[in-house]
Amino acid sequence: MGDTTTAKEKEVTRRIGYVRLSREDAKSMSIENQRRALRAYDPKMPIFEDEGVSGESNLTDPDTAWSKQVRPLFRKDPKGTQIVLFTLDRMSRKKGAMLFEAEQTLDAGGTIYCVRESKTFDDADDAQQAIELLFASYQADAYRVETRKKTKVAIDALKKAGVPLGRKPSLSEEHIEQIKSLRTLGLGYTAIGKAVPTLRKKDKVLVATSPRVIKKVLAGEYESRESYDLRNLEARTKMAARAVLGYREGGGDESESEAAT
Repeated sequence: MGDTTTAKEKEVTRRIGYVRLSREDAKSMSIENQRRALRAYDPKMPIFEDEGVSGESNLTDPDTAWSKQVRPLFRKDPKGTQIVLFTLDRMSRKKGAMLFEAEQTLDAGGTIYCVRESKTFDDADDAQQAIELLFASYQADAYRVETRKKTKVAIDALKKAGVPLGRKPSLSEEHIEQIKSLRTLGLGYTAIGKAVPTLRKKDKVLVATSPRVIKKVLAGEYESRESYDLRNLEARTKMAARAVLGYREGGGDESESEAAT
């Protein structure tokens, strides 16, 4: 199995392991097997367990190991903390609860690592990770049997909810105003790009904004970071509300009208 660690994963300062087994789980999903897999990944991290606990309630029941140990320990120092699971469905089998808990973890600066898939989740705004989280929330015990078909379903669901896909914009409203002001002074695209640099995500280095981006800004075709964040928040809030309230996919306007009553 290849190394799938990311740059952010290498910044992990501590890990918290969690295993869960309900009465409905297969024998291969035993506590012992999960612990063995987690220990192979990190033999020193603490591992908390919920045995005989349903994935429907483990995140909301105040007496579970997740509620009493994992979540409080994570919240003490979330940035750089990685929650390690055998598979993502160990976190929850309830779609709304899983989405909410996962995004809360990532937004706080933590990461989630799934041992069986060697998969790290570290950015809820990353399109691919958002798609995989959505899959896991809707089909908690099923993993890409028909990859292309499932990918299309997830992308369509995200689009329908209005969730922005693709990379988050680098330029803020302030940057956009600076670009417009410099253009009125007669500066060209390249000069403006050098005067208004942006932070390159992969290595956190300031680089000149490309002429292509400058052109889009001046043409009114570039969405600011603030606008993107607002649209993303509104769409994800609606999507999570539908999931938590148990609306079926495709409810559309009917779901929205019911939620409003």
